[in-house]
Amino acid sequence: MIRIQKLNHRSFELFAELSRELDCVGDTIKAERILKKVLQALRNYMPLDCSIEIVSVLPPHLKSLYHDEWKISQAKDWFSFSFYEELKKADAHYGQRDFHDNGKAVELTKKTLKVIYRSIPDQKSYVLNQWLPEELKIDTNELLIAC
Repeated sequence: MIRIQKLNHRSFELFAELSRELDCVGDTIKAERILKKVLQALRNYMPLDCSIEIVSVLPPHLKSLYHDEWKISQAKDWFSFSFYEELKKADAHYGQRDFHDNGKAVELTKKTLKVIYRSIPDQKSYVLNQWLPEELKIDTNELLIAC
């Protein structure tokens, strides 16, 4: 029970941090929705072996969001044509339009990825970066939290 409470607390902290990063302070529901969309798009964009490698470095409270609604039978052996197409599918699935165009998609995705990176141990953050589209790769200097 204590472990579940710690995971819930970490999830809440992550959503609060993400809501600040996304400039929607206090709207943890929106932050959670965007995080789920980005994780779902990543999962559907990547082949199964890459997806499994990424899941291996995510903390438990992010693993559960990554796996949410995932059917392994839908996994593929290749990268999808476009990460943004996967993001738009995820956006439509949740009924809210957070990613209006590719510019907005890049901005929100990069902000979300920064928060994800900060929750991954330093020596493992490269795993996620190696599979991202070039325009979404994160420079470690961007990970510093603004005070």
